[in-house]
Amino acid sequence: MKDRVVFITGAKGGLGSFITRRFLETGATVVGASRSISQQDFPGPNFAALAVDFTQAASVSDAVQSVITRFGRLDVLVHLLGGFAGGQTVAETDDATWERMRDLNLTSSFYVLRAAVPHLRKSGKGRVVAIGSLTAVEPHPALGAYVTFKVALAMLVRTVALENKDAGLTAHVVPSRKNLKGWFLGLVVGTIGKGVLEKAFKNSVRAIEARNSAVTTASN
Repeated sequence: MKDRVVFITGAKGGLGSFITRRFLETGATVVGASRSISQQDFPGPNFAALAVDFTQAASVSDAVQSVITRFGRLDVLVHLLGGFAGGQTVAETDDATWERMRDLNLTSSFYVLRAAVPHLRKSGKGRVVAIGSLTAVEPHPALGAYVTFKVALAMLVRTVALENKDAGLTAHVVPSRKNLKGWFLGLVVGTIGKGVLEKAFKNSVRAIEARNSAVTTASN
């Protein structure tokens, strides 16, 4: 992993902190990006912090370009950024909630994929992984805006996979904790390696379980 450059969105807080720390332990070069993040959040020579507003196209483009300028390559994109809002029916959903869910869960994903994919293709074995949501598998009352854009995220990532398989690039959404282990053992093995992924993600299952539990509680 020491020759791999990993870009993690939503790198600070909750699941992001778990995954960022595990990748750092593997020796990978990790660029962690969040709206508010600093070098002190993850001390170490193989970590670089980027403060990025992923809802702004120019900010995202500049961030990805800075990774290439500094490290010369990009091998893995781990897209964890997202947001949750619930408790409103479709008829009750206000514009601000709809737009916030769109920007955090879909538009930000589009911006980072658009900027990163050309560089991931050059890796030869580029990998894209995004955290989705178990609630996006079926519709849920009072979660219309959230579920709509999580479903769209899954379609966006699957489209990236189809468009870039000629370059050896794979792209996957992890929709729930139950699928996480199977994904990182089966879909990224060969580029990063089973042992590395076991180490990088073994503690993140609990974080995803807690997150999904909160979503379920809100929908009941």
